[in-house]
Amino acid sequence: MRNVIQIILLVVLATIALAEWPDAGGVPVCTATGDQTMPKIVSDGHGGAYIVWSDSRGDDEDIYAQYVDAYGNILWETNGAVVCTSEGRQYDYDMINNTYGGPVIVWASGIGNQIRGQFISPTGLYNWDPDGYLIAAHSRTVLEPIIKDTDIINDIVVTFKFSGWSHDDPYTKKINIHGYYEWLIENDDLSNRTSKMSSTSLEGHNTLIVGDWNNNIKALKKINEDGIYLWTSDINVADPSVNRNPKIINNGLSSVLITWEDNRRGNFDIYANTIDNLGTLGIPNGWPICVAADSQLTPLIVSDGSGGAIIAWNDRRSGSSMNFEIYEERMDYWGNRLWNTTDTTGIPIINTTGNQKLYDMIPTDDGGAILVWISNELLAYHVFAQRIDGDGNALWDASGVQVTTGTFEELPVICSPIVLTV
Repeated sequence: MRNVIQIILLVVLATIALAEWPDAGGVPVCTATGDQTMPKIVSDGHGGAYIVWSDSRGDDEDIYAQYVDAYGNILWETNGAVVCTSEGRQYDYDMINNTYGGPVIVWASGIGNQIRGQFISPTGLYNWDPDGYLIAAHSRTVLEPIIKDTDIINDIVVTFKFSGWSHDDPYTKKINIHGYYEWLIENDDLSNRTSKMSSTSLEGHNTLIVGDWNNNIKALKKINEDGIYLWTSDINVADPSVNRNPKIINNGLSSVLITWEDNRRGNFDIYANTIDNLGTLGIPNGWPICVAADSQLTPLIVSDGSGGAIIAWNDRRSGSSMNFEIYEERMDYWGNRLWNTTDTTGIPIINTTGNQKLYDMIPTDDGGAILVWISNELLAYHVFAQRIDGDGNALWDASGVQVTTGTFEELPVICSPIVLTV
């Protein structure tokens, strides 16, 4: 089955009515030949969105992008604007909406083991080299570019890793909006593998990276805007076990919150911790967020706007190896659970029959969140959404709002107020 990207307005925070969109069932973003998959989306700050995806309409895997305004109008060329169609595979991309307006996209290129980037204006003008600005190149494979804006106008920070047979080396590079780099540093030679990295800004202009190196969650030394280490050593967020898949956010109070999958009990649970701007952990080894039967996996985290966070995850406590449920919890900065204060099992978002798989979550301005997931029942795959307020109450239908009406939708991502699905 061929994948086609479509975009759907989810009226939650917007001032624009659903009826004003050209098609209440969704606006096609790309219907070109081949598969269009793995979309990412960022808000344009005005009710619209920039979208980037992997596209196989050509001989190799390429990257395309599109701009959709708040009324559902496609603003760039039909079926997307080419971000890069250079020889070889283009993959592992990330995107932000820059302070000046317009997306900055970074990706890994299979030719020459490179990280490249492109800055596109809202009018679709390419500001850097047509094949992308060369950010880094190496004899080893380059993976997982992560891009973050800073509170310093013009400045962008890109984190990535060079992967070898025995170990991965994370690097961070600072570039400005004009496509000139200011510094490149190797964060550490950790001498072992990492499967996932996550990064955030700290105090607006400093960079903090976490990753699961050798099944150990580490926070690497904080880097300031001049590329100088501000801490003397890396930080073990939890004792070595089988800890993986960390996610990190800035809580707006000169600190970060981290959540991860933790296997200290023999099956995966959800834990969390904080790190302040001096590198001090909230608690050794982290706080348990959910310690339930079987495994809790793939946590997502967003700020609650009050120094704490909302954490959601896919949950197998029902005992079925085939079906997930979705649970969540809110924690404050001191690790206190605010929704389920009785035990460490979280609260259910959706635990109906079938397989429910959480894909994305964004914060709302009332201390709550909106979640999107795929529901698989009777061989049909549909996108659903739910809004939770700051007290953990579901504000929409108890089973969620069905966003799509086809028979096979997947990989939903969301930015206020839009849901994107393949």
